[in-house]
Amino acid sequence: MLPSLVPEDLTLDGPSPQTHLEIVEILDEAAAEMSQEESHRKGVKPNVLIELLCRNTASGAPAMVQMYVQIPVTGTEWQPPSKRARQAVDVVPPRARKCMDAHGQLRDIHCEHAPALIGSRQTTQGPGGWVPGGYVLYIALTTVREEDGGMVALSTGGIGEGAFYEMSPAARAQVRLAFKAAFTSFGRHRIVPSTMWVPSRLFWDPVKQKIFFVGDFKRIEREWEWDDEEFRRWRISEEAYERVMRYRQRYTR
Repeated sequence: MLPSLVPEDLTLDGPSPQTHLEIVEILDEAAAEMSQEESHRKGVKPNVLIELLCRNTASGAPAMVQMYVQIPVTGTEWQPPSKRARQAVDVVPPRARKCMDAHGQLRDIHCEHAPALIGSRQTTQGPGGWVPGGYVLYIALTTVREEDGGMVALSTGGIGEGAFYEMSPAARAQVRLAFKAAFTSFGRHRIVPSTMWVPSRLFWDPVKQKIFFVGDFKRIEREWEWDDEEFRRWRISEEAYERVMRYRQRYTR
């Protein structure tokens, strides 16, 4: 990735007062590379998604920015900029549009348990970009970090590691109650998580007894109703806990 494509700061589109974000850290980068044939068949241009941790310069609140950048089709990366510019489009990937739609609704329903849309900005790449004139889209979402407000991730990502596995049975039961309340708050509006079902995507506020989900969300067409199976899917059921503990005892002696 060309470092120049990631700015030092970002001002979101919208009415005054505009939201100004400072880029704190590049968290992840995932490229959807495609040949010309693949791009034509899928109806979308190749792109890269960069996740940025940001900070609101006015309030200091953290924000997660998804940065979508058009990249050249495979085999044309080292062509002259004038040739790569012929691939430029201003139509962003469907995933990006769905993200703004779902997280915009989370904002509109004032959801306190999932990333809400803060704002967005679409611009074009300059002469030094991967695809001069191609799109660059920023989507800013609310988020939480462990150092902010006492939030803790239920899992570090390692097997049997994290806050959830150190809790008492009563505390784990309280987590599940809060999880159900949080999931219901957006599920009844037909919005559900679209990211991996893992406890490392769940943050727990032990003071407010609330769960916050981190990751992408999507809208669904079908009617939604709560199912206790979600506990198992997200690996916070008591059965999942006991299975992890058996594994940890067996392999970490």
